Amino acid sequence: MLSSSRRMGIVGRQLLRRGAFLGLAALVPACIDLFHSTDFEAACANDAACIPAASDGSAGDAGDEPAAPADASDAPNEAAPPSDDFCLWDAPTVRTRAARACAWLGACDGPFGGNAFGNCMASAVLAYDCTANPGRRIAGAALDYWTCLAKATSCAAVDACVFPGGIQACGAVFSETVGCSGADGGAATTNPRTRVDCKAAGHPSGAENCVATGQTCNSQMPSTCSGPSAGACSAPGISCNGTALRDCTDAGTDLGIDCALFGKGQCVGDGGVAGCAPATTTACAATATVTCSDRTVVGCPSGYEERIDCARYLVDAGTCDPTAPGRSWDVSRACIPVSATPCTEQCSGTTLSGCMRGVPVTVDCVGLGLRACAMVSLEAKSSPACVAP
Repeated sequence: MLSSSRRMGIVGRQLLRRGAFLGLAALVPACIDLFHSTDFEAACANDAACIPAASDGSAGDAGDEPAAPADASDAPNEAAPPSDDFCLWDAPTVRTRAARACAWLGACDGPFGGNAFGNCMASAVLAYDCTANPGRRIAGAALDYWTCLAKATSCAAVDACVFPGGIQACGAVFSETVGCSGADGGAATTNPRTRVDCKAAGHPSGAENCVATGQTCNSQMPSTCSGPSAGACSAPGISCNGTALRDCTDAGTDLGIDCALFGKGQCVGDGGVAGCAPATTTACAATATVTCSDRTVVGCPSGYEERIDCARYLVDAGTCDPTAPGRSWDVSRACIPVSATPCTEQCSGTTLSGCMRGVPVTVDCVGLGLRACAMVSLEAKSSPACVAP
């Protein structure tokens, strides 16, 4: 692992060399001092539909019907969240804080896997919104990660969230090597949950912390975010191993999560039906199926009732479909878009458009202290991201 002094030097120098931003040198100015504080401009100044920030730093009252509910572009840009306790945030605050955190994450460490704006929003809202997702409040390393991102206002701060053990640079130059942080020239145990894309020596072109979804980095090449068993599944099926919820495929990949990071911190179930126990005492018959109550999905994979408010979760543009595909332990899988119109991930000037489980979500990059939106190529996929300042 790099020393703190070398780490700061690498971050300052190597961001200019990130291979992910192909051709950006001709489009935008080079990166400036990464460590100075950013003075954010008010995003609501010229937008009547914007949800303004209140004087105490929390989101203003949006009324009974929030304007443009599927649009996260009007995020207030206060430098610190209104409270460290996510459960005190109202719906507009959740949306704006999630959009801000995800835009900075993609700008600084690339739209890599779960960092892609739409993917990140899907995880961030579940993490931050205790009303939409009352039973699965995050804990441990997941809480540390999302709290860290909520406060990050520079790429140095974002890197501290993605690399909690300190940044590990890529070694020799590769055409593209996707692996776990530290697998090349460092101790893999330093950031065991962090996955990186090494296109060149120095700061990784892309980096994501798999703890965002309660998983870890699978060191098999190319690496993926996977369950606690990683590539060591002995037999296919769903089961508990301590707090680990194993969801093993026929290929031996664990698609599960670590229940220690959610709700009661327990994995409950066996015989092919299991889940992370939510923070509720309402017992029910364990089942892999879900039902819908208006636009709320109700499930019981662990033997305790779990509810997700799809309308609030999917930025007021979601409904419930009990037949929606997904992992049996993931109750939120039943939350789907109201509209069947295909969603497109793209850039339009300074506006980044992503797809949060099929629901369009947008953000104004410049309004968040970032630069123009650009299409970024990582893992043979091109995704939109804001450009770091």
